[in-house]
Amino acid sequence: MKKFVTLLKKNNNTKIDLRNNPLLCNCYTVPSLKLMLKIRQHFINFSQYQCTYENGTRSKANSFDKVIPYLVQDCFKLKPKTKNTTTLTLSVSLTVFGIITAMLLSSAVVIYKQRWKLRYMYYTARMKYISKENKDEDSSEYNYDAFISYSDEDRIFVIDHCIKKLEEDRNLKLCIHERDFIPGHDINNNMVTAIQTSRKTICIITRSFLESDFCMFELNMARMESTHSRNGKNILFLVFYEKLSSKDLPLVLCEHIQKQSYIQYQSNEIANAIFWDKISDAINA
Repeated sequence: MKKFVTLLKKNNNTKIDLRNNPLLCNCYTVPSLKLMLKIRQHFINFSQYQCTYENGTRSKANSFDKVIPYLVQDCFKLKPKTKNTTTLTLSVSLTVFGIITAMLLSSAVVIYKQRWKLRYMYYTARMKYISKENKDEDSSEYNYDAFISYSDEDRIFVIDHCIKKLEEDRNLKLCIHERDFIPGHDINNNMVTAIQTSRKTICIITRSFLESDFCMFELNMARMESTHSRNGKNILFLVFYEKLSSKDLPLVLCEHIQKQSYIQYQSNEIANAIFWDKISDAINA
């Protein structure tokens, strides 16, 4: 019990919600009521909690400090029985279990919501440890103008078109994973390094891309790079190589569409030239 209270003191922001859970006012719930009083600041709307006596009357949480002495006195009137001891132990155990479960669920929700940020921070810290140096985000010392993120099913478009139109025709330097990743290095490290050493990340969006864990990892790492290392400057640009309906897209892509940081692939000759010019402009922006 002491360790549990100490843990709560170290995590002042932890909140517990036991509202709508029946609380009893009797001899066997005294330890539970004492515990609740001791950590009352961690309960949501603690003043609204109530405990119910055997006769049906109730006492509010603000009066627990007065209720407890009365209940303790009432306990001395009862003869000790093995059954009573078992009931007391079970009551305390269930209360503590409920509180710990609520804490674990709250922590799990926070971790899930921040999962991409945590993964980004992990790989960034790992790369800094390996390289022992940080890049200046405002300098021209990026190794590449753009990192191209794509699924293996779309490699022909990247190899035959992106390299020709952007590198050969427009003199941009691209990072292509099958050509520029360092062999033998951890694949996730290679991905994060490619994003951090490129001025922009271009994602070739297709159904295959959305179904690829590696592609979605690259997309989300680029999002985190924008937020946490480039002072909020958007480095992510989406190229829709296939026509997809909005219902097929995850929420993060819909947000980028609203920001107008995307373009739809055009196959006819005139529109195609404009298409590649817009990608070039996005990279140089």
